[in-house]
Amino acid sequence: MNSETRSLSTPDDTGGGAPIPASAPAAKPRKKAKTASATAEAAARAAARVAARIRRDSSVEMLTNGRPRYIDPTLDYGFKRIFGQEANKDLLLDFLNSILPEDHQIASLTFSNNERLGKTFYEKDAVFDLYCVTPTGEHFIVEMQRVSEKHFLKRVVAYVCDAIRAQLPLGKKKVRKADAYDFAPVYFVGILDFLYDGIDAKGNVRWFKKELLIRNLGLYDENGEPVADTMKYTLVQMPRFTKTEAELKTQTDKWLYFLKNLDSFARIPVVLREPIFEKAFEAAEVATLSPGEYQDYFNDLDRVLLNEAIHAQGIEAVEAAEAAAAEAAAKLAEAEAKTTEAIAETAAKLAEADAKAAEAATKLAEADAKAAETAAKLAEAAAKAAEAAAKLAEAQAKTAEAEAAATTRLTTAKREMARQMKSKGLSAADIAEITGLNVTDINTL
Repeated sequence: MNSETRSLSTPDDTGGGAPIPASAPAAKPRKKAKTASATAEAAARAAARVAARIRRDSSVEMLTNGRPRYIDPTLDYGFKRIFGQEANKDLLLDFLNSILPEDHQIASLTFSNNERLGKTFYEKDAVFDLYCVTPTGEHFIVEMQRVSEKHFLKRVVAYVCDAIRAQLPLGKKKVRKADAYDFAPVYFVGILDFLYDGIDAKGNVRWFKKELLIRNLGLYDENGEPVADTMKYTLVQMPRFTKTEAELKTQTDKWLYFLKNLDSFARIPVVLREPIFEKAFEAAEVATLSPGEYQDYFNDLDRVLLNEAIHAQGIEAVEAAEAAAAEAAAKLAEAEAKTTEAIAETAAKLAEADAKAAEAATKLAEADAKAAETAAKLAEAAAKAAEAAAKLAEAQAKTAEAEAAATTRLTTAKREMARQMKSKGLSAADIAEITGLNVTDINTL
């Protein structure tokens, strides 16, 4: 189903009107678009999309109003008309069995209520495109998703969990505790008209390593072994299907080729001329729609194309903003580069100045070392001079001591001589003249 869910039986009047063929009665008029310019631009975009999906071959058979011959199966209405009717269960069975793994083939199914009312997130209802139950009890949710959405896989998981919850005997008759959670497996089959496991619009890489056309997900352990079959997911990524009519080999190829190109076919391709596909083409033919169905379908188509046009305008605005941001980022990067260059140049000059300062400091340190060496030598010479002076002073002291001792001995000898001379009767004057002593000192002897 599309990102905007609506009931099959309720036409949407948000887009421009769909012209009715002459054979169809007029339908109830719808509301006017909000502005003439918005309507014109949206209509132009819608027409461009329709034209792009129609073969540009002169033999293309169109209705008188320029509409394609077959409905678009990627729309809610188109998908449900082909696969969601009781008379077309065989189409759904054949299609599902062509894309499901061999161990999950379906023998038969019953359509169930596609709207699960209950305690879901924000009390919202979970509405599925198709909801089926097999005779063996497996539940199948089948959804055509036309456009990508932010939390697609999370929503899918919530849908599956809601389908499981609906099977639980909550508030119902009492059951044994051991049987309370004996619910049937739920399988989700999504036909995606976009790449889910590739690179998104912002360049974010999804976590899947391999690019697969059909991806089967479930509950597995770290070794890739299945843990339980309570929930399975099969995602078909239509953009990865690129086969031409001549390359179709399997039933899967044929169904995907049918879905991808249906609204551009002018007639049934030869390779699809099989009863099952002829029935599908008949169900999808615009000419078989009643006036009300015709109006509902083209209301749905116009609504989707208008929404896509609006979405495209939003993307263009985002892209313009991103381009402006990229330009600003480039200018900022350029300014940062210049700043970095200036900083580098300044740093180089500072490094050069530091080198010169270091060289001067080295020379100064060398001069200081030489001065210290000279000072050390001078200190050594001063120490030696001091030592010599000390030795000289010592020698002088000894000399003075010796002289004093000699003087004392001489004086003593002179006094002894003077005493002897005095005892022999020499006069004090004669003794003083001979000995050099003082007459007074001689008289005291």
